[in-house]
Amino acid sequence: MHHVDSSGCVPAKVFPLNNSSPATVTLSVVEVKTTLMSFLVAGGLTSAVDVMSDEHKRRIEHDTKTYGTTDTWDGVGNTIETNCTTINHLLDSIGVRHVDYFSLDVEGAEILVLESIAFSEVTVDVFTIEKQEHREQVQTFMKGIGYRIIEDSENKLSLDDVYVRDDIVIA
Repeated sequence: MHHVDSSGCVPAKVFPLNNSSPATVTLSVVEVKTTLMSFLVAGGLTSAVDVMSDEHKRRIEHDTKTYGTTDTWDGVGNTIETNCTTINHLLDSIGVRHVDYFSLDVEGAEILVLESIAFSEVTVDVFTIEKQEHREQVQTFMKGIGYRIIEDSENKLSLDDVYVRDDIVIA
Protein backbone atom coordinates (compact mmCIF):
# COMPACT_ATOMS: atom_id res chain seq x y z
CA MET A 1 0.00 0.00 0.00
CA HIS A 2 1.34 3.44 -0.88
CA HIS A 3 0.21 6.74 0.56
CA VAL A 4 1.32 10.08 -0.86
CA ASP A 5 1.11 13.30 1.07
CA SER A 6 1.96 16.45 -0.84
CA SER A 7 1.91 18.81 2.07
CA GLY A 8 3.81 21.90 1.10
CA CYS A 9 5.61 24.05 -1.41
CA VAL A 10 9.18 22.99 -0.75
CA PRO A 11 12.01 21.50 -2.78
CA ALA A 12 11.35 17.91 -3.75
CA LYS A 13 12.29 15.35 -1.13
CA VAL A 14 11.18 11.78 -0.49
CA PHE A 15 10.95 10.75 3.15
CA PRO A 16 10.40 7.05 3.94
CA LEU A 17 8.14 6.94 6.99
CA ASN A 18 9.27 3.48 8.03
CA ASN A 19 11.31 0.55 6.82
CA SER A 20 8.42 -1.89 6.76
CA SER A 21 6.89 -3.22 3.59
CA PRO A 22 4.63 -2.24 1.92
CA ALA A 23 6.15 1.20 1.47
CA THR A 24 4.67 4.35 2.91
CA VAL A 25 6.21 7.63 1.79
CA THR A 26 5.61 11.30 2.27
CA LEU A 27 6.37 13.57 -0.65
CA SER A 28 6.81 17.26 -0.12
CA VAL A 29 6.71 18.58 -3.65
CA VAL A 30 4.87 20.75 -6.10
CA GLU A 31 5.04 20.67 -9.85
CA VAL A 32 3.96 23.15 -12.42
CA LYS A 33 4.81 23.57 -16.05
CA THR A 34 8.24 24.91 -15.17
CA THR A 35 11.24 23.56 -13.29
CA LEU A 36 11.91 26.74 -11.30
CA MET A 37 9.34 28.55 -9.15
CA SER A 38 9.32 31.47 -6.75
CA PHE A 39 7.79 31.05 -3.30
CA LEU A 40 6.88 33.61 -0.66
CA VAL A 41 8.11 32.31 2.70
CA ALA A 42 5.37 32.40 5.34
CA GLY A 43 5.65 29.42 7.68
CA GLY A 44 2.95 26.85 6.92
CA LEU A 45 1.39 29.31 4.46
CA THR A 46 4.44 29.44 2.16
CA SER A 47 3.02 29.75 -1.34
CA ALA A 48 3.94 29.84 -4.99
CA VAL A 49 3.99 33.52 -5.97
CA ASP A 50 2.48 32.96 -9.42
CA VAL A 51 -0.75 31.39 -8.11
CA MET A 52 -1.26 33.19 -4.81
CA SER A 53 -4.71 34.77 -4.54
CA ASP A 54 -5.33 38.17 -2.98
CA GLU A 55 -7.20 36.40 -0.17
CA HIS A 56 -4.17 34.22 0.56
CA LYS A 57 -1.89 37.28 0.55
CA ARG A 58 -4.17 38.91 3.13
CA ARG A 59 -4.08 35.74 5.24
CA ILE A 60 -0.27 35.76 5.14
CA GLU A 61 -0.18 39.44 6.13
CA HIS A 62 -2.55 38.77 9.04
CA ASP A 63 -0.79 35.63 10.27
CA THR A 64 2.65 37.20 9.92
CA LYS A 65 1.67 39.69 12.62
CA THR A 66 0.74 36.82 14.93
CA TYR A 67 3.34 34.16 14.11
CA GLY A 68 6.06 35.96 12.16
CA THR A 69 8.62 35.90 14.97
CA THR A 70 8.34 32.17 15.72
CA ASP A 71 11.00 29.70 14.55
CA THR A 72 8.66 28.02 12.07
CA TRP A 73 8.20 31.36 10.31
CA ASP A 74 11.94 32.00 9.92
CA GLY A 75 12.55 33.95 6.72
CA VAL A 76 8.97 35.23 6.52
CA GLY A 77 8.51 37.74 3.72
CA ASN A 78 11.48 36.48 1.71
CA THR A 79 10.97 35.20 -1.81
CA ILE A 80 12.98 32.13 -2.71
CA GLU A 81 13.37 30.22 -5.95
CA THR A 82 13.45 26.46 -5.93
CA ASN A 83 13.59 23.65 -8.43
CA CYS A 84 10.43 21.59 -8.78
CA THR A 85 9.85 18.14 -10.18
CA THR A 86 6.84 16.10 -11.13
CA ILE A 87 4.92 13.72 -8.90
CA ASN A 88 5.33 11.17 -11.70
CA HIS A 89 9.12 11.57 -11.63
CA LEU A 90 9.26 11.05 -7.88
CA LEU A 91 6.95 8.03 -7.99
CA ASP A 92 9.02 6.57 -10.84
CA SER A 93 12.16 7.00 -8.75
CA ILE A 94 10.72 4.69 -6.08
CA GLY A 95 9.00 2.31 -8.49
CA VAL A 96 5.43 3.28 -7.64
CA ARG A 97 2.59 3.28 -10.21
CA HIS A 98 -0.36 3.00 -7.83
CA VAL A 99 -1.20 5.28 -4.88
CA ASP A 100 -4.00 4.37 -2.48
CA TYR A 101 -4.29 7.81 -0.87
CA PHE A 102 -2.93 11.22 -1.89
CA SER A 103 -3.33 14.31 0.32
CA LEU A 104 -2.88 17.52 -1.67
CA ASP A 105 -2.48 20.77 0.25
CA VAL A 106 -0.16 23.25 -1.44
CA GLU A 107 -1.68 26.60 -0.49
CA GLY A 108 -3.45 27.46 -3.71
CA ALA A 109 -1.37 25.55 -6.26
CA GLU A 110 -3.53 22.40 -6.13
CA ILE A 111 -4.81 22.74 -9.70
CA LEU A 112 -1.27 23.16 -11.03
CA VAL A 113 -0.16 19.97 -9.30
CA LEU A 114 -3.20 18.07 -10.57
CA GLU A 115 -2.71 19.29 -14.15
CA SER A 116 0.93 18.16 -14.05
CA ILE A 117 0.17 14.54 -13.14
CA ALA A 118 0.25 12.07 -16.03
CA PHE A 119 -2.73 9.99 -14.90
CA SER A 120 -2.09 7.57 -17.75
CA GLU A 121 1.10 6.54 -15.92
CA VAL A 122 -0.12 6.43 -12.31
CA THR A 123 -3.41 5.59 -10.61
CA VAL A 124 -4.59 7.22 -7.42
CA ASP A 125 -7.59 5.73 -5.60
CA VAL A 126 -8.48 8.55 -3.19
CA PHE A 127 -7.50 12.19 -2.91
CA THR A 128 -8.10 14.71 -0.18
CA ILE A 129 -7.60 18.16 -1.68
CA GLU A 130 -7.59 21.44 0.20
CA LYS A 131 -10.58 23.44 -0.97
CA GLN A 132 -9.81 26.98 0.13
CA GLU A 133 -8.53 28.08 -3.27
CA HIS A 134 -9.83 27.36 -6.80
CA ARG A 135 -12.38 24.81 -5.55
CA GLU A 136 -14.68 24.92 -8.58
CA GLN A 137 -11.75 24.54 -10.97
CA VAL A 138 -10.45 21.54 -8.99
CA GLN A 139 -13.91 19.93 -8.92
CA THR A 140 -14.32 20.33 -12.68
CA PHE A 141 -10.85 18.91 -13.32
CA MET A 142 -11.36 15.91 -11.03
CA LYS A 143 -14.74 15.08 -12.54
CA GLY A 144 -13.19 15.32 -16.02
CA ILE A 145 -10.54 12.72 -15.19
CA GLY A 146 -12.94 10.24 -13.61
CA TYR A 147 -13.28 11.11 -9.93
CA ARG A 148 -16.35 11.84 -7.84
CA ILE A 149 -16.54 13.95 -4.73
CA ILE A 150 -17.60 12.26 -1.51
CA GLU A 151 -19.87 14.46 0.57
CA ASP A 152 -18.71 15.16 4.12
CA SER A 153 -22.11 15.56 5.78
CA GLU A 154 -20.58 15.90 9.25
CA ASN A 155 -18.00 18.46 8.02
CA LYS A 156 -15.13 16.55 9.63
CA LEU A 157 -12.78 17.65 6.85
CA SER A 158 -13.79 21.28 6.80
CA LEU A 159 -10.78 22.34 4.71
CA ASP A 160 -10.62 19.38 2.30
CA ASP A 161 -12.74 17.69 -0.35
CA VAL A 162 -12.50 13.92 -0.75
CA TYR A 163 -12.38 12.48 -4.28
CA VAL A 164 -12.64 8.79 -5.18
CA ARG A 165 -12.08 7.20 -8.59
CA ASP A 166 -15.41 6.53 -10.32
CA ASP A 167 -14.62 2.81 -10.70
CA ILE A 168 -14.17 2.27 -6.94
CA VAL A 169 -17.23 0.99 -5.10
CA ILE A 170 -17.64 2.15 -1.52
CA ALA A 171 -19.68 -0.21 0.65
